[in-house]
Amino acid sequence: MRSLYDILKVLPTASDEAIKTAFHVLAGDLLDKAEANIKLTAKEIKTLRELKGAFTTLSDPEKRRLYDKRTGIATRKGDSGIPHGHPTNSWDNNGTIKSDESADTQIKGITPENNSDIPTEEIGLGNDPLYQEAIEVFLAGDLITALKLFREVEKKYPDQPGPTEMRALCARISGDQEKAMELYQRLTRNFPDRIDNTIFLAEIYLEEEMQDQALDLLENLATICEAILAIMHADYLQQRAASETSETEDDTDDPDNPDNSDNSDNSNDSGIRNNPYPSADSKGSEGSEGSEGSAGNDGAAEYPVTGVNSGDGNLMNDDITVDDGNLMNDDITLDDEDPSDSSSDEDKSEDFDNQDGETITFDLSDLQRYSAIPLYDLLRVLGLAYHLLGDTDAAAECLVEALELAGDVQERISILTSLMEIYHDAGWIHGVLGAAAELLELEPDNPTPCYGVAVTLFSHNILGPALTWVNNAMKLDPEMEGGDDLKEAIQQEIAALPEPGKTLEEKIFTSEAQSLRRGTVVWFDPVEGAGMAMDGKGRKIFIHYLSIMADSAVPTSGKTVEFAVTRHEGQEVAVGLRVMSVSSHSPDDTVIGVVQSVDLARGFSIVKAGTREILVLHSKLHSGSAGLLRSGMKVKCSFVTTSSLADKPLLMATSIIPHEG
Repeated sequence: MRSLYDILKVLPTASDEAIKTAFHVLAGDLLDKAEANIKLTAKEIKTLRELKGAFTTLSDPEKRRLYDKRTGIATRKGDSGIPHGHPTNSWDNNGTIKSDESADTQIKGITPENNSDIPTEEIGLGNDPLYQEAIEVFLAGDLITALKLFREVEKKYPDQPGPTEMRALCARISGDQEKAMELYQRLTRNFPDRIDNTIFLAEIYLEEEMQDQALDLLENLATICEAILAIMHADYLQQRAASETSETEDDTDDPDNPDNSDNSDNSNDSGIRNNPYPSADSKGSEGSEGSEGSAGNDGAAEYPVTGVNSGDGNLMNDDITVDDGNLMNDDITLDDEDPSDSSSDEDKSEDFDNQDGETITFDLSDLQRYSAIPLYDLLRVLGLAYHLLGDTDAAAECLVEALELAGDVQERISILTSLMEIYHDAGWIHGVLGAAAELLELEPDNPTPCYGVAVTLFSHNILGPALTWVNNAMKLDPEMEGGDDLKEAIQQEIAALPEPGKTLEEKIFTSEAQSLRRGTVVWFDPVEGAGMAMDGKGRKIFIHYLSIMADSAVPTSGKTVEFAVTRHEGQEVAVGLRVMSVSSHSPDDTVIGVVQSVDLARGFSIVKAGTREILVLHSKLHSGSAGLLRSGMKVKCSFVTTSSLADKPLLMATSIIPHEG
């Protein structure tokens, strides 16, 4: 069921004037026909009735307030009536829940409260008063007027994508999928380096049930990205080999450098050697040298990674079609003239064998235009493409690689947000928690990660922890949209449980801790979402991923932690676990002992020295030394006391060597 705002094609934040304008624009012709006693069709009568009803409610402040309050949770339910947060729904890049029917009211996180994604970086746009007016009108919810204003801005700046992107966004929000499709097709053709638009176009194809076109578009995008990665890898190998050869010759033949010291310029080395997939920016103006160094490598030298955005060539391959026409064919008729169409009919395709032995076909012009895009951005979009193609593993892998290369905080936030969405859709709870933890480190005051975790847990019916996370979100932002609704829905589900607190997750949530213990993490696997700690009395405590407090660091091996416990099926389980800040200190003592047990799989051993037991974490030893430990071996072991809150403190080895005495 559409909301009244959807009927009038305005945002929920629309002003009274915007609502009035929208009604007169949408209902004007029908009202004129009715006043002229022209018979309306059944469809027109229904449309006019809906428009009048929506306008009557939303134009009255009191009625509108009551409507907003009454539909606070109802408007965020799917067609089946299932509350938001269940697998039938999803959440956008803002962390805001959106169902299928409301997806067109919030596109990719752009809302009046968060307009950071509105393009203003183009020269001239940021200070253009007409563009600023268009943005203000858009944020006020008057999409019809905003569309007209952005069109005027587009005419002034035909070589800049921002105005067209905003027109496409307005069209998509207002439900005009055909117009949005045409505009995104134009953007992918004329501004291929704005690769997010390709993803948006694919999403529209999927929404319109044009699966074949979406698959062709995404597979072509993936092919281009993979070709660039393959070229980069081959180019890197060639440059490294050439660099090593050059260094060897310089070391042996340079008469002015008899001591073979390195006087070379390492500015390019650092951009290549430390990263097998360097970004285009890391090579700078030295791309021509890289091309020469790659000569003879399956044609890699002909396609330098530092190619410029030439603006020619067709982004899409010719075999991608819609009905009987080329998707990117210049004969496509739009309702207004494309002010920046500069596509070329030239088609140069090449085959390249990547490092996995797979043959990749790509268009030369595509490679040149895409190669100017930072590598992390290519990997990010490739991950989103795989996600839409249904390959969650590949999507997550690409985004994790992109995260490792991204340096800017906002870049990392964008990638982590996409990772949370992918993990949520795949049902990987530990992945959502991990991404949320990193987001909270970057933005401690941002409630969105907490809200996203709550949604994921709620969708898997893990109710207690979901309530904890939504409470954390609302502590950061008491007025957070949807927070009260989600909290109420969780509480209703908890109240309806026939036997609350019977699952491990519910026990962790409902446990009333009487006292805290301190111990040391023996091992923790973030992929499995489980681990083990040992308290001061040597008792093994199971760590569940829900045991970890939202504001805690990740409990990696060797960390000192504080926690309460509950019991589940005879096993003690940590509750409210938090990593403690412990400064490093010198060993308390050195003793001679015997290795009691070795667990290579879990990464720890136990050394017995009289009545004392010393925990040896293999990760703290020198590389390879853990493999030399054997049960019964006599060793010399130094240790520190990591916990002194119990009668029997936990002793942690700092070094261990075989003892011959």
